[in-house]
Amino acid sequence: MNIPIIRLEIEGMRYQIATALAQHSFELGEGIQRAVAEFCTEENIDKVVNTLVNEQIKKTVQDEVTAFFSYGKGRTAVKSAVEEIMRSVFDEGE
Repeated sequence: MNIPIIRLEIEGMRYQIATALAQHSFELGEGIQRAVAEFCTEENIDKVVNTLVNEQIKKTVQDEVTAFFSYGKGRTAVKSAVEEIMRSVFDEGE
């Protein structure tokens, strides 16, 4: 006979948990919406865009400098300078 009472208590707990989770989800959603709205001011958006643009420009310049010294005329110039130094060092020793 106690089994129906236990089942009713479990069903009631399940309902309370589901209600609490739904309320928490709703409040969390409202909090996220509020935070996004507060953050998305023109000033903040400008800062984010400027930061990302500057990071991308810096990365592109770094990539180009790296490519110049790895594959372009910069590599040839460095190679020639190193070879000249090495010849002068080893020629003095002979």
